[in-house]
Amino acid sequence: MSQVLETEQITDAVMSLEVTVLEEDEHLTELITSLLETRGHSVFVCASGTEGLRVIRETPPDLVIVGDALSDMDGITFIAKIRKSESKVKTVLVSRTWPEPDLYRALIKELQVSLVLQRPVRSGLFGPQIEALFQDQKPQSSDQDDQSEDSILLSFKQKFLASLPERLRQMEHMLNDLNCRRTDILLARELRRRAHSLKGTARSCGFDRIGGEAETFEKALNGFIDCTGEQSDELLETVGGALARAIELLRELSIAEPKFEEEQIDGESSLEHLSHVQVMLLGRSESPSFPSDKNALSTVDLVFVLDLADALNKATSGVIDAALIDFSPEAFAQARAIRSLSNCEELPIGVVCQTGEVIDRADVAHAGISIVIEQPCLPDELDWTLQKLVAAREGRRAKILVVDDDPDFAAIVALALGREGMLVRTVYCSLEALSVIEDFAPDLVLLDVMMPGMSGFELCRKLRSSARWQDLPILFLTAQTDLQARLNAFDSGADDYLPKPVANVELTTRVKARLERVRLLKERAERDALSGLLLRGAFVQQVTALLSEASRNELTFSLVLLDVDHFKSVNDEYGHLAGDRVIAELGKLLRRRFRAEDLRGRWGGQEFILVFRNESKDTMSKALHLVCDEFRAMNFRGDADQRFRVTFSAGIASYPQDGNGLSDLLQAADRRLYVAKAAGRDRIVIDG
Repeated sequence: MSQVLETEQITDAVMSLEVTVLEEDEHLTELITSLLETRGHSVFVCASGTEGLRVIRETPPDLVIVGDALSDMDGITFIAKIRKSESKVKTVLVSRTWPEPDLYRALIKELQVSLVLQRPVRSGLFGPQIEALFQDQKPQSSDQDDQSEDSILLSFKQKFLASLPERLRQMEHMLNDLNCRRTDILLARELRRRAHSLKGTARSCGFDRIGGEAETFEKALNGFIDCTGEQSDELLETVGGALARAIELLRELSIAEPKFEEEQIDGESSLEHLSHVQVMLLGRSESPSFPSDKNALSTVDLVFVLDLADALNKATSGVIDAALIDFSPEAFAQARAIRSLSNCEELPIGVVCQTGEVIDRADVAHAGISIVIEQPCLPDELDWTLQKLVAAREGRRAKILVVDDDPDFAAIVALALGREGMLVRTVYCSLEALSVIEDFAPDLVLLDVMMPGMSGFELCRKLRSSARWQDLPILFLTAQTDLQARLNAFDSGADDYLPKPVANVELTTRVKARLERVRLLKERAERDALSGLLLRGAFVQQVTALLSEASRNELTFSLVLLDVDHFKSVNDEYGHLAGDRVIAELGKLLRRRFRAEDLRGRWGGQEFILVFRNESKDTMSKALHLVCDEFRAMNFRGDADQRFRVTFSAGIASYPQDGNGLSDLLQAADRRLYVAKAAGRDRIVIDG
């Protein structure tokens, strides 16, 4: 039964598709054709847009994939001609550059393009992306999500309108004070900051006319701050006129805009989950020890699923930060099945059992279970335990810090990024950001320029002066769009600059691209490309930190040196590519077994190194024997199609019994590895 659970895949069957491809780049055409034909789809390639129109008219395909430049017309013109002929065929546009926001909206809404892709085509994702267009996937849930998002945005819009009279009244009072105190530059700067904030939020909510009047405020106040003399009177009159027009616009809007009931649309509560992690609980729908009330736990949302199929679907969504499994005879197999998913190899997993229930620690460690929770459990204890579980592997979901003095605009940004599976925290001033950033440790910061106290430029420079945050991606998101502001942003150390208002699709695309680039750079620096495990230098760095922690807190851990048996013979007899496959498969097995917080590295050649926190070498010897059995049962194929199997040997040392430093532990583990080799290999030695 466990084997079935571990290999079960959740896929939706997709019928064979008839696909027409129009693209003048022969290399891209060959790639697309190969990717689709290997998945059972039929592909017909057209040389020109004219030929494509004829084919679609005579024998309509299921799908048309179009490049942005054809031999006789551009791809967008071709799609427009399809729609003009009233054809409803699904279309995919493969573009050299990502469309500007207005063009993207036109492609999706007016030309009904099903999918826009940017080159280069990612071969691992292309087939599933295409097939997803034809699956009956979540029409209801997708629509509900869209409706929910629309409702939240409408709620923000209504909230903005509700707050606008007070904002304008305050600005009016400040302007009156400024008329009386012409030399009060601090007051003028604060009024300018509020006008700047109003401009960005109004336009982001779709109120372009109010945003335009706010821009007039800002420009006139810039002039007032920079000048002296008679011209200041004229500039203040300009500000007053813009303010009067904004107030008049507000009166018009209060009549024209629909009202939304507070209890029906609660955008603020809908965003609460953005700062929370999500923990999936497999095996129940409700429990007094695991309340579904979102207020019962301070920073964790519980997601309940009843069977493994639902759990695998939820885990692949990428928005689960940890998993809990009700203990049963299938629990360990369920944990291994979840960890076998490609994006869940580092997912922390726990089990829930009744007090007094006996669970073998070796089975727990082998299945990758980080924590055992005994019931009954008080909410405070549960909250702490879940936080500890999630902390077992930080950084799984991207964490974004939004720093903006306008809560409404910050909430809109948080909504857009939160729906992409990111964890979002919002703060409203630079000084608060400095304290939050240390605890939250974001993967990226979105930063406004004009804020009370320290400006965004100053905050960026301060972060760049810290060694910890020198490589942190920082993107400015501001209504300041002049050249000098952009230059100041990059001079202060920013990585990118987006003007307000920004289309959600552009915002999320730029953020994801920046995060992916950082991830790739980090992986190249720290991970072995063949096994996927930590390189020697990165591993030593983490073990050194663990030694320091263990010394301070009197903790224990076990260190393993593992060596593939007769690896030179594998290379000589079956070929070096076969040897590479052995290393890659053992690396994959080690990544999917044991706990998220355990360390795994490639020590060099056919040697691997493992470290298990808070576990004795007796326990880890039993868990490692289970992995040894799995590896021994694997079938490998040689370069000449021969079949063969491989084993490994290992030596285990424990801190502090076998030494207080890394060198002592390595010597003890290596000595025991040599004993295992001398005793006939395919064994694990813990003494000697």
